[in-house]
Amino acid sequence: MKYKVTNTFFTIMSLIWLLVLFIVVSAIEVSAATLHVGPSRTFTKPSQAAAEAQDGDIIEIDAATYQGDLATWTADNLTIKGVGGRAHLDVTGTTISNKKAIWVVQGNNTTIENIEFSGAKVPSHNGAGIRSEGDGLTVRYCYFHHNENGILESNRPNNEILVEYSEFAHQGYGDGYSHNIYIGRAKKFTLKYSYSHHSATGHLVKSRAAENHILYNRLSDEVDGTSSYVLDLPNGGRSYVIGNIMHQGKEASNNNLFSYAEEGNLNPEQALYVSGNTFVNDRSNGTAIKVVSNPMVKIVNNIFDGFSKTVVGDYQGEAVNNLSNDDVKFVDRDNHDYHLIATSPAIGSGVNPGTAQGISLMPVHEYVHPENSTQRQIVGTLDIGAYEYTGQTQTTYTIGVTAGVGGRISPTGTQVVAAGDDQSFTITPDSGYRLSNVFVDENSQGTITSYIFSNIQANHTIHATFEKTDAPSSPPPSTGFNLDNIPVNEHPLYIDKDGDGYGVGPTPNGPDADDTDPTVTTYDSAMARYGTMEALLNHLGYAPENIIYVDPSCMNSDLKC
Repeated sequence: MKYKVTNTFFTIMSLIWLLVLFIVVSAIEVSAATLHVGPSRTFTKPSQAAAEAQDGDIIEIDAATYQGDLATWTADNLTIKGVGGRAHLDVTGTTISNKKAIWVVQGNNTTIENIEFSGAKVPSHNGAGIRSEGDGLTVRYCYFHHNENGILESNRPNNEILVEYSEFAHQGYGDGYSHNIYIGRAKKFTLKYSYSHHSATGHLVKSRAAENHILYNRLSDEVDGTSSYVLDLPNGGRSYVIGNIMHQGKEASNNNLFSYAEEGNLNPEQALYVSGNTFVNDRSNGTAIKVVSNPMVKIVNNIFDGFSKTVVGDYQGEAVNNLSNDDVKFVDRDNHDYHLIATSPAIGSGVNPGTAQGISLMPVHEYVHPENSTQRQIVGTLDIGAYEYTGQTQTTYTIGVTAGVGGRISPTGTQVVAAGDDQSFTITPDSGYRLSNVFVDENSQGTITSYIFSNIQANHTIHATFEKTDAPSSPPPSTGFNLDNIPVNEHPLYIDKDGDGYGVGPTPNGPDADDTDPTVTTYDSAMARYGTMEALLNHLGYAPENIIYVDPSCMNSDLKC
């Protein structure tokens, strides 16, 4: 009898433990939910999902613009990502109630992917796309623009931040105290394969972290950028700067491109390792690297192009085997293509940079524009700078990207693209504006919101114009008749080129860009209204037999003479 009771007891206890295990596993499975956000979803705004998210959840946000939505993320181990394209958090003109950021991330170990942040402004002039207040943040494939700060970190001593494959542009209040990226007194900051440009007087990258890894990025003022420092590590720290392109523009507001420990050696370790970078200066005078507080340094295999001074300040260690030359022989310096051509003195001039505290200083990747990377292919002896010459000449072309007041084209700035590649663009109006027209190689495309150049074999341009939303959507031309009032098919529609202009009209008396005849509209006026001649004719419903081409050259795909 005693044996049977004992056996029954253990059987019951085993069942209880199995039940407890089942409940625990079930709870874990239930907690790891996927929350969907989108205009047609249960959660129509990211802030609604943030209020419901539990530890370990995945939040998928449909590609759309979420106007004026602010969120605070408090759960741990979240993955938040845009799906079907990049989700856009646009708070332009919004009063930010938390006085911090579009997203305040208070949970630990948060991953954010494929999100666009814009328009953050607060009374203290440090409004951010993301304010990092937890420990552990990964940001990838994101785009931050026209905020006062892109990412702002809140001096968390155990915080480790990784940013990769992301773009930062046009951040800054303009007072020099807000930046594209601003990392506080964190434990570690890593920036890889990213593109930071056009900060408003602030720095392209600023980090007070105890340890920094700045690897294979393009940090560039471009033609008209006004940054202070391209890279600022104001409290020093153990820092690795490897394989980057850093460009100081002619409008830069500071002589120094890269500054180390200028605000005091407050971090416990002071060591700087700079290997295999390309530094370029277009300012009238400029210093590549300014070092303060006597750290241990190794500065090796870097290109310094256009600088009056390369490395200045007090330091221990060595700055050796760097190329300081105003004729490095880049593929296209003016358009920021810093690959080497066959006659470059940088080819085969590198030395093995060795290691520093167990980390190799040998560059193993190269930045690929925009926001990408590739394996560095070393042929023979290492080359100096951020790019290895492989013996294969790569043909590149440029795409000039410009936008009028009221919107933007992404990616921004002149794009350098390899022959045969594709390049896509997204056109987005600002709050209070709408898209008016998009011109590709000066040809109107109408109000398209995206465009792809395929198999690129020539230089191109893309330009967008915008208008305020309170303006008439179809303004009548300043001269000419109202196209909507033409009696359809009652008389022919003449399409002609006369003198210095193009035009359409119900009479053959020379529609001209300078014509003030009230029976005529100019081609440009028609395009401003309908985008293309084909759209105009479809709108009017003209039968083909009632269209008269006075000049046969008008008979082409866009009906332009």
